[in-house]
Amino acid sequence: MVINLVKHTFFLVNNIITIRFTANYIRSFSLFILILCFLFISNSSLGQNQENDLEPIDTVIEKQIISYLDRAWELMNVDIDSMYYFDNKAIKLAQLYGFEEYLANSHVQLASYFEIKGDYDSAVYHHYQGITIYQNNESLRRGLVNAYYNLAATFELFKFKKKAKNFIQKSLDIAMEFNDYEHLAWTYFQISRTTDEDQHDSIIYFLKKTFRLLDSLNLYGEERPDLFELKMAINFNLGSEYLVLNMVDSASKYISNHEKLASSVDGNLYTQMNSVKLYSMFYLAVEDYDKAIGSIRKHHNIARALKNPGNQLISLDLLAEYHEKTKNLDSALYYFRASKSFNDSLKSSEVKSNIAEIETAFRTAEKEKKIIQLETQSKLAKSRNLLLTGLSIAFALIIIIVSVFYSQNRKKSRKLAKQNTIIQESYEEIENLIRESHHRIKNNLQVVSSLLKMQSKNVHSNEAKSSLMEAFNRVKTIALLHQRLQGSQSFKNIKVKDFIEQLTGNIKHSLTTDESEIELKTNLLDIEIETDDTISIGLIINELITNSIKYGFPDKKGILEVNLFKTDSELVLEVKDNGIGFPENFDPLSGKSLGFKIVKSLATKLKAQLEVKNENGAIIQIKMKAQERNLVSRN
Repeated sequence: MVINLVKHTFFLVNNIITIRFTANYIRSFSLFILILCFLFISNSSLGQNQENDLEPIDTVIEKQIISYLDRAWELMNVDIDSMYYFDNKAIKLAQLYGFEEYLANSHVQLASYFEIKGDYDSAVYHHYQGITIYQNNESLRRGLVNAYYNLAATFELFKFKKKAKNFIQKSLDIAMEFNDYEHLAWTYFQISRTTDEDQHDSIIYFLKKTFRLLDSLNLYGEERPDLFELKMAINFNLGSEYLVLNMVDSASKYISNHEKLASSVDGNLYTQMNSVKLYSMFYLAVEDYDKAIGSIRKHHNIARALKNPGNQLISLDLLAEYHEKTKNLDSALYYFRASKSFNDSLKSSEVKSNIAEIETAFRTAEKEKKIIQLETQSKLAKSRNLLLTGLSIAFALIIIIVSVFYSQNRKKSRKLAKQNTIIQESYEEIENLIRESHHRIKNNLQVVSSLLKMQSKNVHSNEAKSSLMEAFNRVKTIALLHQRLQGSQSFKNIKVKDFIEQLTGNIKHSLTTDESEIELKTNLLDIEIETDDTISIGLIINELITNSIKYGFPDKKGILEVNLFKTDSELVLEVKDNGIGFPENFDPLSGKSLGFKIVKSLATKLKAQLEVKNENGAIIQIKMKAQERNLVSRN
């Protein structure tokens, strides 16, 4: 504390005060008096600060992480962008202080954000991040119950039933290992969701089994809102299943139970929306069309108020069904087309509007920062003038002058501290806006890639489908880079090892099937590379892996390697396989292949040497001059 006070004293003297006196001993004596005054007057506050700092820093950080996670969970169905912000704050804090359990929870919760946004790849990535932490720490093994459960829910949401069943079984095994009957109830509920839609009897069986298990544990109560929501979900699903089976009497019992539970949750629009949706389905089933149309319109209005596209789509489907049943075929066709159009639209205009708002906010923040800096400089100049006037008084009054100055300067220091805090907050806000810009750009690219993937499913030509999937992977490569920039500390460099590992996994996932036995290996130098170079490297890897998977393994078996290493003077990117290699007399560098044209163009941009050869398969090397790269080692 004393050392800090001395440093602060010299900072004020050297940066706020410019003393121009011929007699050097006056200046030295003034500095000595200032230091003594600071030490003496702050001595009492030092003791008070020590008494107040009794709470361990780990406890404070842990409470902060929990508050971020709780806030993010509260915003899930209200403001998902703010949910993303608080989850990321929790991840950074947990990483910084080594709280592995909270880091795993943060990744799992962030996966929910990407589920809502419809970003399957990112959702699964964050689930696996959390699972890896739980698996590597035996004391956290019990957390795998929830981690496997949530990953199964994600696979079920995106219609990967086989994967969902696999992970829900893993969750069930861990829950039974720990005799965790509460989580067994959740697991049985998830099994009902992963069961094939036409197996209604099995779905109803597992839903009722969940009910019985919860009742036996007697875990309901105001202090357990999660179980309260689970009970509502069970009633909702049972009501829906019985409606599909046209068992209206059985359905009405569970619909009524759901309504009673929902009515006790004041002001929760999301709960109201589900309740109204259930009644809309019920009224259509019993052919009470007057009540049906009222409920459907109410459901549509709430879904729009919540900006929930999934339920807006459901309301359009219900309107189409209503008009079909009431023999109004023109209106039924209209709403059917509206549903299809809404499902296909990706709100590009809204994304552009959000980006414009971010750019405006960024410019405003820059102006405000400059204004604060000018005000600070003006006040610093006034402080200098005040001291120069004070030091012109007789030497006999120097101690009084210094004391008065210290009193005044202390107040001004508080103001300066507040202004510095404002500047720092503005800087952090600008960083957040830049991250949000990368987030929006990544979302736009995700939209484009999704359109390409959807289009590939609608074409019949294998050549056209292959071309669309190649374009899809190119766009996904750039989108992945913006995702990395969004979470990075610096926007200039990219952690190339993490980027390439996720990129290669995505490419292999998009180009291979479950029957494929192509093994992908990576051996990557742990460094940071400039963003522009990383984009070129990522696109080169995409083209080379795509070419190898398509042509190198006719029997869909083999090993594909991506290596990044450094020699004395070169940074080398190597992609090789043990497949059939290039045909004899085939020169890919002079061919008409679009993929190799792209590789040659990007290699030229990197000022790199491109080498292609056969050696127990195909080997392609991109050799870049290391001294021309701004490399940052992470070892």
